[in-house]
Amino acid sequence: MAKLTKPQIKAHAEAMALVDCDRPLKDDEKEFILDNWQESANHVNSSAGAFFTPRGLARDFAIEVNGGSVIDLCAGIGSLGYAVEEKCDRLVCVEINPDY
Repeated sequence: MAKLTKPQIKAHAEAMALVDCDRPLKDDEKEFILDNWQESANHVNSSAGAFFTPRGLARDFAIEVNGGSVIDLCAGIGSLGYAVEEKCDRLVCVEINPDY
């Protein structure tokens, strides 16, 4: 597990505060979470084999989605689901780790 820098720790804390927020989040707040939530902050993902989909890759994949259903297995924090939600008819995200 790579050690987080102080700016990464601060951004992760801000992302967690948004996650715990009781109001609906704005799109820019959702994107802040996707960009700054650090899965390695509290988990040793190398032993579990957890690898999150980078937002850029998720956006590239979304280009190919034109309706239909999308199932995101091992969804993590939902980068792929967020990228395709407007382009598909049905989206199902499955994640076994409740922290994600």
